[in-house]
Amino acid sequence: MGNYCFACMMEVAEGIQVCPNCNQAIPYVSTNSRDCPPGTVLNNKYLIGKAIGRGGFGVTYVAVNLHTGEKVCIKECNLKGKCYRDPENPAVLLPLDDEESREEFKKYKEDFLNEKKRLIQLRDIPQVVHCYEGIECNNTAYIIQEYLEGRDLKNYVKRERGAKNPLSVTESIRFTIDILDVLERVHKRRILHRDISPDNIFLLKDGTIKLIDFGSSRRLNGGEMTGFNKPGYAPPEMLLGDAEGYYSDIYSVGAVLYFLLVGEKPEQMEGVGILQPPPKGKSFPELTEIFFKATHRNVEWRYQSAGEMAEDLRHLIGEQREASTTHTKQHKKKKRKKAKKGLYLVVGVLATIIVVLVFVIIKAGTTGNDVKPNGNNEWIFVTEPVRTQTIFASTPVVSTATPTPAVTAPVITAPADTSVPTPSITTPVVTTSAPTATATPTAAVTTPVVTTSAPTATATPTAAVTTPAVTTSAPTSTPPPTPTP
Repeated sequence: MGNYCFACMMEVAEGIQVCPNCNQAIPYVSTNSRDCPPGTVLNNKYLIGKAIGRGGFGVTYVAVNLHTGEKVCIKECNLKGKCYRDPENPAVLLPLDDEESREEFKKYKEDFLNEKKRLIQLRDIPQVVHCYEGIECNNTAYIIQEYLEGRDLKNYVKRERGAKNPLSVTESIRFTIDILDVLERVHKRRILHRDISPDNIFLLKDGTIKLIDFGSSRRLNGGEMTGFNKPGYAPPEMLLGDAEGYYSDIYSVGAVLYFLLVGEKPEQMEGVGILQPPPKGKSFPELTEIFFKATHRNVEWRYQSAGEMAEDLRHLIGEQREASTTHTKQHKKKKRKKAKKGLYLVVGVLATIIVVLVFVIIKAGTTGNDVKPNGNNEWIFVTEPVRTQTIFASTPVVSTATPTPAVTAPVITAPADTSVPTPSITTPVVTTSAPTATATPTAAVTTPVVTTSAPTATATPTAAVTTPAVTTSAPTSTPPPTPTP
């Protein structure tokens, strides 16, 4: 093992007292009692250096893989106020007389190792911090991750940009879209992050982002969830102990958007996750609808997917979603195959619909089907009875057959009824130009021209039918001459 500066993990020549890379004294010595002593080797593979982050649930170190020389990041399970260690001893110690603290640490260590499992499930997503492995030693647990060069979004906005150079609305929207795109892929694995905040979004030197710290994450419907309530970013359902879903992460993204625009974390009213409006002078009317849909207290009114919110933001700045350049060729090939299958399916369905519609139209034209409004202004299909002549013709219908004097009207079949009422029939009014013959004529009858406005029903209907009045030009009948004896 060579000589390393424990502050930056650069290998230095023997005897150097100040690191030429970071100007830190060699050897670096930690003064925090929570830290693992610099120079500790884990699993004969990872050399631990300076602590670069401390939180309520753990400590993060810069380290190096002695087998490959690669700089890595190591997270240690270390509950603040629940455990301690001797300055020269890397083992985490727990109070022997505090059973509650020991049980709490044991439970959290199990959750900590589950974070490693979830990160491994997400290792093919480039915008999620990469996890190499998990190790249990020193009476605690460690997660070995890739080392990221850059800064988190909180430091970028507060320190690098500051009040004099705040992010523009478009910049804020683009950052938010990037976060949502990563979150959409995470959600497809049925994993909730549950701790989306500016300090858990890492901005690399090339401007891309990485989602980090899945310590609070859980599988959807994965059982009881312990709340990691970060003020300003935790959704109401987490604060109230209600059911969480993808919409919970989206609430936190809405709060991050607020931070990017205003430069301060959003304040929650009444301690139940309802965000206060931006301070005076910070108005963004074009984002009002999107912001309140993302952070609505009622989860049913909130965005239900990260993609849905990202699409609205893209539409706002006039951008279209582009295919991710980070997907592998194999993944793109699968997507193309799926797209082709989907296209074939759509074409097949459309063809089937067209054939069915053509059949219905032809059938309707044959049987007299029509579409009419009912009394409720709803359009319904009405099937009229099949007739032997055209109904409501625009020109008179002329019969070429020689009828007998008795005129038989076409039979109309009325809609079926469960009861047979006594028919009520109105006798048609007939206007004639000659006396009506009472005897059966034997002479040839002149073919009448009949103009009908509606068919005359003489057959007994199965329901009450009122026969419309018919004005006819009755045939002129010449009575037979009286023979002379």
